[in-house]
Amino acid sequence: MLGVDCGECENGFSCNAGNLCEPFSLPGMTWVQVAGGGFTLGCDNALDPACDFDEQRHDVLLSGFWIMDTEITVGMYNQCVSDGDCLVSHVGTGSECNFGKIGYDEHPLNCLDWEGLQEFCTYVGGAIPSEAQWERAVRGDNDGVTATYWVYPWGNAPAPSCANVVMNDGGPGCGLGHTDEVGTKPASSFSLFNMGGNVSEWVGDWYSEALGACGIGDCTDPTGPENGTERVVRGGNWNDLYASAFRTAKRDKSLPGTKSAGTGGRCMRW
Repeated sequence: MLGVDCGECENGFSCNAGNLCEPFSLPGMTWVQVAGGGFTLGCDNALDPACDFDEQRHDVLLSGFWIMDTEITVGMYNQCVSDGDCLVSHVGTGSECNFGKIGYDEHPLNCLDWEGLQEFCTYVGGAIPSEAQWERAVRGDNDGVTATYWVYPWGNAPAPSCANVVMNDGGPGCGLGHTDEVGTKPASSFSLFNMGGNVSEWVGDWYSEALGACGIGDCTDPTGPENGTERVVRGGNWNDLYASAFRTAKRDKSLPGTKSAGTGGRCMRW
C-alpha cells in the first residue's frame, strides 16, 4: 500500500531508499508525494494584478497523489517507444522538436500531443494530472488561504528571469534557442522542477471558462467538463517572453492534437 513499509507494496509500486512504497519509476524519473486536503485554485486581482477572467478563485478538496518531479524527457519517451507502448506518431518532427535529436535525452519531450501524453502516463501506471492537481503541485500550500499566495512557482519575487526559469530571456531558451535539460533551474514547492518553464504542460481537463468546472462552492477532485474542444495547458515555456506566462494561475488552451514545440507534460499517480 502507498506509504507503508516495504514488503506490502501494491502492484505498480516498489520500495524506495526510505523503505517506503513509491510508484515504479523509469531511469531519471522521481515521484513526489503531494498531500491531500483543501486548496483554493485561481487568483484575484488583490493577489495577482494580472489575474484573468477565467482564473477566478475556487475552493476544492483534493485527495493525495504522486507527481513526477520533472517533465517527461526524450529518454523516458524513447523507452516507452522501445517497449511498444508509445507511438512516435504522437510527436512532431519539426526543427524545434526534441524527439530523435542526438544529445537531447535529458531534455523535456516537446511537440507531444495530448493523446501521446495520456499514452505515456498509462505506460507508467499513472494519468495526466488534473488542472487542480497541477495547480496544487506548482503552488504548494501557498494558495492565499493556507499560506501566503505565490504569484510564481518560487514566490512573489524576483520576477521571472533565466535565474529561475527557462524562458525567452536573452533569446529563446535563455539564449540556447531551444529547451534546456530538465532540472537545471531551482525547484519549486514540493521539490518539483520546471513547473514554470522549459515546456508548458498539458493537463487532463477540457477547457472551461469556469476554473474547476464544478459550480459555486467546494468540489472534490475536480476533473473539468465532461467534454469540450480544447484541453487546458499550464505553465510557461522556453519561448515565452512575458512574466505573466509563468504565473501559477496562468491558464491556456489548445486543441488536443496540437504538437507544439512549447508543450509537453508530466504524469501523476494515485
